[in-house]
Amino acid sequence: MIRTILPIVEGQSEVEGAPVLLRRLLTHLGHAEVQVARPFRIKRNRVILSGEIERAVLQGLRTRVGVTGVLVLLDADDDDPAQIEAALLDRCRIASSLPAAVVAARRELEAWFLGGKESLRGVCGIRADANAPEGPKRSVAPRNG
Repeated sequence: MIRTILPIVEGQSEVEGAPVLLRRLLTHLGHAEVQVARPFRIKRNRVILSGEIERAVLQGLRTRVGVTGVLVLLDADDDDPAQIEAALLDRCRIASSLPAAVVAARRELEAWFLGGKESLRGVCGIRADANAPEGPKRSVAPRNG
């Protein structure tokens, strides 16, 4: 059985970058067979509104084939990442019985890409001696379910 993750993201850069990041991570963890569906995009200011993450999960499942799990990636901005993760995870579980996880970056999700810059040396035009900036913003650990 092919396993497929549905990423739910908030921005255009995440629509493009999240699948690449997830495929690299899955390969690194020995799960290269796991597929990553085309991300479903919902804006940050909407995803926290009542009923919106539920709608995004259901719409994503209707429009992507073979999804076996949901991963929500978003910026916490000025909110507490742990609270956002817990609240959205509970709501994802109401929308679907599929396994789900919610990961909220403390500030900017794009900082994760900067933090892994050394692993991208020589790829897609990144210099062979490229280094990550000092102390890219960090997030809390994800909540799984």
